Amino acid sequence: MRREFMVRDRRLTYRGLEPLTAGSAGTDTFTIDFDAEWTGLTKLVVLRNGSATAQLVYSGEMTLPANVLQPGELYVACHGYRKLEDTVAVVRTMTMVRPVLIVESLPGPENDPAVYTPTLFEQIVAGTGAAQEAAAAAEALCRQLQAGLADGSFIGPAGPAGESATVTIDGAEEGESPAVYNLGTARNARLRFVLPRGRGLQSLAYSAESNLWTVTYSDGQSAAFAGPVLPGSVSGSVTSTSNETAASSGAVKKAYDLAAAAMPKSGGTFTGPVSAQPAGQAPASSLLRNSKLAAEDTSPSYNGEICWTYG
Repeated sequence: MRREFMVRDRRLTYRGLEPLTAGSAGTDTFTIDFDAEWTGLTKLVVLRNGSATAQLVYSGEMTLPANVLQPGELYVACHGYRKLEDTVAVVRTMTMVRPVLIVESLPGPENDPAVYTPTLFEQIVAGTGAAQEAAAAAEALCRQLQAGLADGSFIGPAGPAGESATVTIDGAEEGESPAVYNLGTARNARLRFVLPRGRGLQSLAYSAESNLWTVTYSDGQSAAFAGPVLPGSVSGSVTSTSNETAASSGAVKKAYDLAAAAMPKSGGTFTGPVSAQPAGQAPASSLLRNSKLAAEDTSPSYNGEICWTYG
């Protein structure tokens, strides 16, 4: 019959209330359900009934030793070991609060053989031997794999030769939006790029009636902007005496006034009357000198005019 124990937070308890029967060696087994703290530890189970003790390296369901199956109370404890570099970490369970009761059984035949219980040393030796056998088998398999790799046993037939892919640039063209497309095949690609055309200034016009500048772009779109106003003629400008640049309307009128005041001093022909300053002139400061008439004129037509005698 299988007896079940469990370990939670280092407390070991017996599942069930059934007592054990003394002398039931070889028929009763036990298992222990450990929590996560014991994962990876080497577990040593210590069983004590009075002065009789037994130690087992736990590896799963095991048979209860005969020497502890005597009438009395069975205490079970567990010790976990893990090697940490030069030290060994030890985890122990607490003392059982409720031991397992072992009751007297009826005596059996006197010639019944005693059940053999291996000692702790014998269990360790047996476990070590099994580990050595497993290591030897793994080493033999490793040598077999290495030999197969060396003699080419794992090399299969070669597949068909592959073909190298090529990628070439076919060029670029102008378009509305950026793009790239393949003129070739999936293996031999010929890539052609589409670059968006730029936007340039095509024309600039001004309307005096609406006072708007109209800008036309290379993509056919246009936009209108207000002012500044340009004079339609020289008479449309204003008089200005400031030092203005030729780009302003006042400067055009200023240049006109200066040109009109500067009469030619030699050459040229007067097509109208020449008037002096209204206040008159002194003889020494006359602005009109060395003039000659083509014919005699002794009868002036306006009061105050000077008559010259032709000679």
